[in-house]
Amino acid sequence: MPEHWMWDPDNGNGAVNKNTCHVFDTLCYFLGEPVSVHAFGASYHGAAPALPDGIVANIAFESGAVASVTGGSLSADILRTPTWLDVYAEKGQALVTGIEHMFDTLTWGRSDDSSEPNRQHWPNPRLRTLIVQYAIAEFVDSFRTGRQPESDADAGLKALALAMAVNESTATGEIVDLRN
Repeated sequence: MPEHWMWDPDNGNGAVNKNTCHVFDTLCYFLGEPVSVHAFGASYHGAAPALPDGIVANIAFESGAVASVTGGSLSADILRTPTWLDVYAEKGQALVTGIEHMFDTLTWGRSDDSSEPNRQHWPNPRLRTLIVQYAIAEFVDSFRTGRQPESDADAGLKALALAMAVNESTATGEIVDLRN
């Protein structure tokens, strides 16, 4: 729906900002500072032609790690918006997959492994409200005890910067340098 707040560039800033920012947040948590993004995508639904609703992004990090991310929200309920994240690093590779922007499987291997890859699977909460309950409990506990919360405003700003860089790279076809 084009009139939905998500498609307003000054409010929701599109599906990549609304949904894929969770993947970006996870990447930054594990890999550190992102330095550049090269993304491809389009407005397949046409709800907001200037904002992509499906993307593929390659992200380089200061640590030397790189990630390839698919994201957006094409509203194909039968697929439940799959999440797919490949991470390549000096000593190995990891694949993180899930649905509805929530990870549920981690498969990884080190470059010196010769057997089967390691795999972890955990069920997504049946009710997404459990995630919100955890987030509120974390916030309240950190406020009461005076400790730094696990996530902070900088984490949110990094995820937002990545989402905006993906939108820019998709529009221009160019690599966006995040260090400026």
